[in-house]
Amino acid sequence: MKPVQVFDVKAGKVVRTVPNDEEFQAMAREWLRSVTGLSPRLRPSEDCGFVYRVPLAGTAAVRIGGTAIAVRDIFLFQCERERPLLLVFDPDNRPYLLQFEADLRPFLRKLAAPEAPPPDDRKDRPRFRGIPTGTD
Repeated sequence: MKPVQVFDVKAGKVVRTVPNDEEFQAMAREWLRSVTGLSPRLRPSEDCGFVYRVPLAGTAAVRIGGTAIAVRDIFLFQCERERPLLLVFDPDNRPYLLQFEADLRPFLRKLAAPEAPPPDDRKDRPRFRGIPTGTD
């Protein structure tokens, strides 16, 4: 499987490459499921600092209205003053800039420390015998 790549727009180059795994694949599929429609923008904003490329293990479908588009790569645009956008290409290499509503924090955490296990936030919460803490 091709690796996940981090492209620094200002530097004009790939600045990080991380092994692609099932967790990245699951996150990317969730992004595609959360697509809300086409972006009204013709291209991403100028203030997008990073673009993340997540190659898919196989073809996945993204639904835009009543149309399903088969995609093999997802490009995530992380911009400073705007919501993130997805760029995908159909089999004829036509681009689609998409709005979506997925939480990117797990992806960004994993990308920052790909070899670290996912955090278990339950162990950091205080537990008091007999007093509910909201985590029981």
